[in-house]
Amino acid sequence: IQGSVARSAERKAAAVVAEQVAPVVNEVTKIKEAFARATAKGVARPKMRLGEFVFSKASMTGRNPDAIYVKTPGADGTYLGKVFGTKLILEPAGKPREAEIIAAIADPAAAAIAYGRRTGNCSICGRELTVGESIDRGIGPSCADKYGF
Repeated sequence: IQGSVARSAERKAAAVVAEQVAPVVNEVTKIKEAFARATAKGVARPKMRLGEFVFSKASMTGRNPDAIYVKTPGADGTYLGKVFGTKLILEPAGKPREAEIIAAIADPAAAAIAYGRRTGNCSICGRELTVGESIDRGIGPSCADKYGF
């Protein structure tokens, strides 16, 4: 048990240091507003595919309420870090991509368009886009309404 307590204390201390040195993301308003709109429209687990990343809203009842998690796409979705307040707290795997992550956070609409055009899939739900307007927008009409794009 002593080892477990010591490891827990080490993790907490490392988390404090990580938050202290984390870069400040100056523009988080747009992504937070998009998640707030989706939640208000009844989306239980809001998520967006922006650029090369998947952003998801943390549960309000979890350990990091109001945080936005950042992962790589795919079934295994490697955790890269989180936006907590205005801080971007990255894991070592996310640090090399810090600038890209910050760009996607600052302008989620542009990142959504880029994702949709690159993949041909909706940047929100992941479904294939088949209508020209949706392909150009990178997001389907229903998802665009829910997220305000």
